[in-house]
Amino acid sequence: MPVITEKTPIRFRDELPAAVDVAIVGGGIASVMTAWFLQRAGKRVLICEKGRIAGEQSCRNWGFVRQAGRHAAELPIMMECMDTWQALQDEIGDEVGFRRPGSLFISQYDEELSGYAAWVEKVAKPHGLPSRMIDAKKVRALLNLPESEFKGGLHTERDGCAEPFTAIPAVARCLHAKGGVAIRENCATRCLDIEGGRAVGIHTEAGSVRAGQVLVAAGLWSSRLLGNHGLRFPQLAVNTTLGRTEPVNDLRQIVFGSTQACFRPRVDGGYTLTPGEIMEHELCFDTIRYGRQFLPALLSYRKHSSITLGRLDGLARRMLPSLKWTKDEKSPFEEVRVLDSSFSTRHFRKIPARMAQCLPPLAQLKIVEAWTGSADMTPDMLPALGEVKRYPGLHIASGLSGHGFGIGPGVGRVVADGLLGNTPKFDLSAFEFERFSRGAKLESDASSAAQQQA
Repeated sequence: MPVITEKTPIRFRDELPAAVDVAIVGGGIASVMTAWFLQRAGKRVLICEKGRIAGEQSCRNWGFVRQAGRHAAELPIMMECMDTWQALQDEIGDEVGFRRPGSLFISQYDEELSGYAAWVEKVAKPHGLPSRMIDAKKVRALLNLPESEFKGGLHTERDGCAEPFTAIPAVARCLHAKGGVAIRENCATRCLDIEGGRAVGIHTEAGSVRAGQVLVAAGLWSSRLLGNHGLRFPQLAVNTTLGRTEPVNDLRQIVFGSTQACFRPRVDGGYTLTPGEIMEHELCFDTIRYGRQFLPALLSYRKHSSITLGRLDGLARRMLPSLKWTKDEKSPFEEVRVLDSSFSTRHFRKIPARMAQCLPPLAQLKIVEAWTGSADMTPDMLPALGEVKRYPGLHIASGLSGHGFGIGPGVGRVVADGLLGNTPKFDLSAFEFERFSRGAKLESDASSAAQQQA
């Protein structure tokens, strides 16, 4: 199955219900997995997606399902999340594609290795996660390489991966078949329905829906939607380029990451490859609006990221976006159904070159498809999860910052608990929406550096 685009056939065409318990804006992994747990609680749910279910970053990501390198606030959620991935695999099968071959994040730089070691001591061990540092000899053995320039790495034996192209569409079909969850693709939510200072539904291009509660899980479009209601949510989009190879006979069963190159094994017998931690941000209005708050993150990633003009034919639209509209006006979400980010030929060409340096056998493989995905980043690289205090009844699950696919089922459980009024199982203070008004920014200690790199 190829990557999802605007040309992918519409699969979900449910009529809009007059009212539901929870209306969810967006059809990515956070949305679908929240609906998964709400359905189990007997709630009536609507998922309203402007384009296609999992059409943007939920299908265009690396496919890592990792515990390694997670922020201390995320790790306990992620550890529990591994069981949910296994349950999805057991129920739905290889369209989910969840396996646990382990992960290996390596480096030839002492500073990076020190960051990994600090993360093991400060984060992994206190949470009981059996991650460990390994030396160069063990790195070579795990990668089946006679020699390597890498000095060591961070090895987590029970980490995993899954299949972004197919996993979330498969979960959505399973949800839909069970009933109680209406799904509407190609239907943009133009505005939230706010009455008396409370969120009471959504206004879509096809009509309005009343809801007891509303969840905004619209990925990198969340900031635009919330901004139309006076809520400041700092987000910037960064692009990464990936490729998938033809099947091979001697597939290395491990999730591999470094600043130079990354790969994971696929269910189809090939690899997903990336040229390491290379990210591009296309200049836009939000670059200026949120730039100061993102400055620590931009400086931290300066060796591996760049700001570009992007497509010139879209520069005016990005620099002069619509900031206000009503429920009766066409919204920005109807202009771009499925974001197909500018493909970076320059970065694509780096894949075989960097693989030749790190893992020469992989550099010879034929790449049969390549694509670019856009992840929505927050200033501190953590998502916003939970109720938005300004508007009771409004919840958010967005800003997953490029590592949301793996933790997506855990996010769904946490957010569903909040919508159901359950006592939180985890400390969620690090994910409060309101932290951005207090100037939340990227941490700078060694263990957080490991989070950025892994």
